[in-house]
Amino acid sequence: DDAEATFGPSVILAEQRANVFFQTQDDRQVLETWKRLTSDPKGGRPLDPYAYRRAAISAARLGEWVGAMQICCAGADSVSPGRFDLTRFGLKVDAAFAASMDGRQCVAAGLLVESILALPEEASMDGDERWEAVLRAAMEVGGRIQDAIWKPSEVKPAFEPGYASAPGLKVSNAEPGQAARTELARAEALVLASTLGIDLPDVEDRIH
Repeated sequence: DDAEATFGPSVILAEQRANVFFQTQDDRQVLETWKRLTSDPKGGRPLDPYAYRRAAISAARLGEWVGAMQICCAGADSVSPGRFDLTRFGLKVDAAFAASMDGRQCVAAGLLVESILALPEEASMDGDERWEAVLRAAMEVGGRIQDAIWKPSEVKPAFEPGYASAPGLKVSNAEPGQAARTELARAEALVLASTLGIDLPDVEDRIH
């Protein structure tokens, strides 16, 4: 309040106001602040992808899974390709998880398949503890989607909301074979796409 009184309102201050509410788990206030922040035509749009992540987590904690999915997608779309690719991918995985939790398995699968097929080359390199972790998270979401469709009585949440895009997410020790794991993820994504009839560019060529 003091900062806004002194310097006037700004996107950065609004982001930090939402962050304060997030840290105190006042999720309703997070979303109210977020709504004002993103609906003000003069205020621009938040630039920090982790601001989107926090808002999406708040929506998920309130059971607003569609809102969480939409915010995650908006956060991923706000990141230019080639910059913060890992965070961008993690947000898409979180969006797919939110869609799955809302029972929208085809939507979830579409988000997941599209993001896996667009993985950058660096995701296949050995030794990156963060890429290995987020790829594992993506495969967990893929497994959850399949269970929700074919074994609904056994389906469980894959992880907490916002897990895949967490800035500190990494495996304790990177294991060799990341290229093979990435190819396996792509293969499973293509199987999921073909099984559910997901319309993606060149998907038939990729399968063959």
